[in-house]
Amino acid sequence: MAHNFKIHCIFRPNKQDHTIKQTSNPDSYREQHSLYVVDCWNSLDRKMKIELDDILKLVPKEVLFSEIIEFDKLDERISAVGVLFANTIGVNEKSIAFCPDDEPPLIEEIISWIWTFRPDLGVEILNQELSDDLMKLISAYENNEMEKFWVYINE
Repeated sequence: MAHNFKIHCIFRPNKQDHTIKQTSNPDSYREQHSLYVVDCWNSLDRKMKIELDDILKLVPKEVLFSEIIEFDKLDERISAVGVLFANTIGVNEKSIAFCPDDEPPLIEEIISWIWTFRPDLGVEILNQELSDDLMKLISAYENNEMEKFWVYINE
């Protein structure tokens, strides 16, 4: 399942003169057609929140490899989640499976499972109430600093 996002941005003409200025506040001067990136991110944030909410309503028990975001880093995510929740994720020939220890599953097991196949929802997941360990894992991954998570978890 590929995810294509349309990001709607708002361009606004700037009323300031177009002479080159040096300023310590980059927001005080903008080019003629400034891109207000905040509007784009707010739209994307809403989309990601909706996607996370939809997945949480009907949590899949199995996800095909072809549907996994950032498949090239899947092994590291499975290993990291396995440290926090042992044997929660099973690996099959063409898919991964959710194998929670508890019935019903703990919310953190569910969140870690979703993050394993949808790491692109990491920022939205960080808005949830999570344990310090899971927060550190997802934050480290988001910041491309997994070595910090491994050091933390081995302390």
